[in-house]
Amino acid sequence: MEYGLLGERLGHSFSPQIHRDLAGYDYQLLPTPPEAVEGLFARRAFQGLNVTIPYKRTVMPLCDEIDPRAAAIGAVNTVVNQNGRLTGYNTDIDGFLYMARRAGVDMAGKKVVILGSGGTSRTARAAAGELGAREIITVSRRGEDNYQNLSRHADAQVLVNTTPVGMYPNWGQSPVSLESFPALEGVLDVVYNPLRTALLLQAEERGLPRSCGLPMLVAQAKRAAELFTGQNIDDSRTEAVLHGLRRQLTSIVLIGMPGCGKTTVINLLMRFYDVDSGRICVDGVPVRSMRRSALRGMYGMVLQDTWLFEGTIAENIAYGRPDASREEIIAAAKAARADFFIRTLPKGYDTVLEGDADNISAGQRQLLTIARVFLCNPPILILDEATSSVDTRTEVEIGKAMKKLMSGRTSFVIAHRLSTIRDADIIL
Repeated sequence: MEYGLLGERLGHSFSPQIHRDLAGYDYQLLPTPPEAVEGLFARRAFQGLNVTIPYKRTVMPLCDEIDPRAAAIGAVNTVVNQNGRLTGYNTDIDGFLYMARRAGVDMAGKKVVILGSGGTSRTARAAAGELGAREIITVSRRGEDNYQNLSRHADAQVLVNTTPVGMYPNWGQSPVSLESFPALEGVLDVVYNPLRTALLLQAEERGLPRSCGLPMLVAQAKRAAELFTGQNIDDSRTEAVLHGLRRQLTSIVLIGMPGCGKTTVINLLMRFYDVDSGRICVDGVPVRSMRRSALRGMYGMVLQDTWLFEGTIAENIAYGRPDASREEIIAAAKAARADFFIRTLPKGYDTVLEGDADNISAGQRQLLTIARVFLCNPPILILDEATSSVDTRTEVEIGKAMKKLMSGRTSFVIAHRLSTIRDADIIL
């Protein structure tokens, strides 16, 4: 292995894709238990590593040399092997500086309030210092400056969130109300899933310069890649990678009166018929040049009217992937929040659905269709009034499953209910 990401538990990560797109090398995820970290560094069988929680401080004594910037911050997130000698750097600060400048958030001479006291908070503090902040306040849950006495910092001009509050799956949560900061001139949130957190939506309403953490993620990877390879990467490459990621993470909601063309758009995306003029592209490729079967295999659909056939629940979930194992089927059902109700049925996953699946409720039928999409794992989603025929309580459960399903995917949503569209990136 040459390059990779070291962490204790690594779920879905964009890092392999980002590094491949930036510099063209293979990049692996290395979930590693604490007792194995020292051995990994002793073997030195890598050219470069990025390091994430909880090891950004752990690896410092394992390096032969620490870059002064990383030493001042007290955290290393990039390690380079130069002829057997390990040097630790902090490229998170490069990412933070890029994010702030790109968003037009000026900290020179300003009072900056940073929410959170972890490693990213220390990075933000160092970056604010480099950008010339007049005063930097760190707010924590139990420190001298905490969430109970925010009023003492109502004159803050820049707010930075380094906490995970508002991150998937807890969309809609905000660490603070911006009403507490009437003098704000800019807001930065290191969370990037979703792209528009509840905190940033407040900033958007006030017309403030703002940014999510996606530019920070890509820019720190760019600096790490430069250290790994010894070659400069132009900022235009960073922007190109950012653009590609934004397309992957964007949810688009179509709203309008019946007959205005919402379903027509979906039919065009799926090539049930073709456009008369112009063109529709997926990843830059005109859909007319694709086979319909290949194109439709890229989409997962959850519709208002569920379609289940007479067969077992397991067979229905595996409809799009008949070769799926029982373990994969169960994992998909758990992700869709359907596993619990399935296990309450007399024969569990082997329960046979009769006729139009009338032996389970409408909400349960919808969860099974969501599980079906989880199992297929398509890059693009189409959600057509998926919660319109269920009660409010069931809608909450389906909504949680759909949020997880939409994470990291381009999603087209047809909706009428406010609860469905409030987290959208684009509303048409």
